[in-house]
Amino acid sequence: MQLPDWVKKFKEPRTDIRRIGNRFYKYEVAFVYSKTKKRTEKKTIRLLGKITEKDGFIPSSKDTLRRMSEELPKVDIKTFGVFNLFSDLMKEEIASLKEVFSEEQAERLLSFAMMRWAYQTPIKRATYYHSHDLCSEEWATKNMSDKTVSLNLKWFGENREQVVGWMRGLLKDVSEDEQNFVLMDSTHAINVSEKLSINAKGYNPDFDFDKQIRLMYLFSAQMKQPVYYRLINGNITDVKSMSLCIREMNVNKDKVVFIADKGFFSAKNIAMMNEEKLSYTRTSYVVQVSFLCSEVTR
Repeated sequence: MQLPDWVKKFKEPRTDIRRIGNRFYKYEVAFVYSKTKKRTEKKTIRLLGKITEKDGFIPSSKDTLRRMSEELPKVDIKTFGVFNLFSDLMKEEIASLKEVFSEEQAERLLSFAMMRWAYQTPIKRATYYHSHDLCSEEWATKNMSDKTVSLNLKWFGENREQVVGWMRGLLKDVSEDEQNFVLMDSTHAINVSEKLSINAKGYNPDFDFDKQIRLMYLFSAQMKQPVYYRLINGNITDVKSMSLCIREMNVNKDKVVFIADKGFFSAKNIAMMNEEKLSYTRTSYVVQVSFLCSEVTR
């Protein structure tokens, strides 16, 4: 189609001017190769505006809005509350982690811990929550993926001495004379993974004999918080685990009191505790946790 000279001057690369009725319209086009036709075809992208002899090129209102939106700064909406609460509650722990471990290791660990705490997310979904949270602007801002999270957790698991060193550092503000600890009986968690060596069949109060792992905590009476943890083979008894935990944490066992519910009480367990010279609280049986909680609140 032959265009008038006053229209031709508005022709630009990757544009097409078409006459519809007595009006001329300018379109953005692209050239795309068609596999079926084995040749390049012209594809219309969008209307750019119309052309008149009096006013020249008049941009389309829709295209004008599109261009304006492209010029606006990009806005990224992220969750603030979870990061703000977590970082406030964990202020001292965050600082101490960065003193012992590299900043990258500490921030990846904190990021995943926060997502587990807030959303109970598996590793695969943690990076999604991380990218939509303000912590992605503060912690682990680069290269956060499910693979890096897994490798980071593996590193902490393989470097137990450094982890224990960090836990001992939590007690730096409590003098040895004032240190007193409470050791709870372990908590079991069923785990039938074939890639772990720590899970094994063992006793638990639910009489569930699938493979399990056990988790034991040591609490500081002064700080009123856990200062030590250890994952234990599912077939190891609590009494043996207690001695191992106290030795690893390197605290005075005379300052540690073991507390369990009445299901733990047996002549065999008491004899083993006496043999290991471990302190415990009992009346006619080892004191129940519910009784302890009521005493603490008084």
